[in-house]
Amino acid sequence: MLKIVQTTYDSVRGRSNVRLTSVHRQSIQIAADQVGRWMNHRFDSWTMVWSGVHGYQARLSATGVADRVVDRLPRSWALHGPGCSFHERLGASGPDRESMYLFFTVSGELPGLSGRALTVVADPDDRLAGHIRHMHR
Repeated sequence: MLKIVQTTYDSVRGRSNVRLTSVHRQSIQIAADQVGRWMNHRFDSWTMVWSGVHGYQARLSATGVADRVVDRLPRSWALHGPGCSFHERLGASGPDRESMYLFFTVSGELPGLSGRALTVVADPDDRLAGHIRHMHR
């Protein structure tokens, strides 16, 4: 069982307590019937999603924001706010697809992040991804 990790984010506006509630890692084979099909996801908490797949697109939906399609950088983390719906589409079948999910809660605001439907954090050297893999081992 994972231990709860809690840290504090300091901002100009005050402090926010960030608590990691769950971590999930999966590796699946990308089947031909998954290629080109939009798959829907919605998480109730703050979520960081990692994927190392090339040719991956995301369509974001948030209240008051028009849907938009973005090409996701391979080897990157996508930070989604609570209640943000997103759809993903894979460009090609192929080797195993590794995905990792970090779920956390925030008491207070995250200035600069709270108003965004998506924030992408590049991890080309797998630094954060390597730590998450290590946690799962």
